[in-house]
Amino acid sequence: MKQIIIIILLFFVGIQVTPAQKKKYVISGVIDNSNRPELLRVKDGDIAFLWFDNPKKKIEVPVKDGKFRIEGHVDHPTRCFFGVGGPAMYIILDNANYWVTLPYYVGSDKMKNILRIKSDSELFNTFMSWYDMDGKYYSELEKYKNKAKTCHPDSIRIYKRKADAIKHEMDSISLSTARTFPNKYLLPFVLLRQFDFSYERLWKEYEKIPESIKMSPIGKEVRQRLLPKKNTLVQ
Repeated sequence: MKQIIIIILLFFVGIQVTPAQKKKYVISGVIDNSNRPELLRVKDGDIAFLWFDNPKKKIEVPVKDGKFRIEGHVDHPTRCFFGVGGPAMYIILDNANYWVTLPYYVGSDKMKNILRIKSDSELFNTFMSWYDMDGKYYSELEKYKNKAKTCHPDSIRIYKRKADAIKHEMDSISLSTARTFPNKYLLPFVLLRQFDFSYERLWKEYEKIPESIKMSPIGKEVRQRLLPKKNTLVQ
């Protein structure tokens, strides 16, 4: 009798544990076409897609009744290209929920759908906040780089110093954000975007990544992209 009770208990424990072990990602969207200009409407049969960088694969589902849903499982957070209704963007895909909306913009010279994604993934949300901030820095950096190319020779050093100051601030804020994120999983994604910084600095940060993350697809990608920089220095 005791053995039967134990078997029954193990059976129910197994039922409760198994779903928790099989976490999955769900990307879902409801697209409201009411009042949307005809040119921007997302029709039944239009495709919502998720393209994986590493390993390379594609998931594509048709929109039906203004809705779509993509779901699956990833062993490690990974970078993917997601799009629907025209716009597309890179995202960090985690085993979490992603909710997609598609507001639109109509201006005097153009109109377009705009991709908006919310998630309960802390990794995705932190990365997107950092990415938006980093993009503003890059705009400033490019502005001073271009001025240094076209300005009077006497002003070149001034603009180069300003560009260097922005790079230093980008470097400091980016790495600080990545280092403080739990389990260091943000760090390899940040390093991939900071490849205009010195090899020595990038390698030093790469070394801080836990071995389990180094062995993930994103960790291996960072290493593969670092090695050519190292070989260039050796030559």
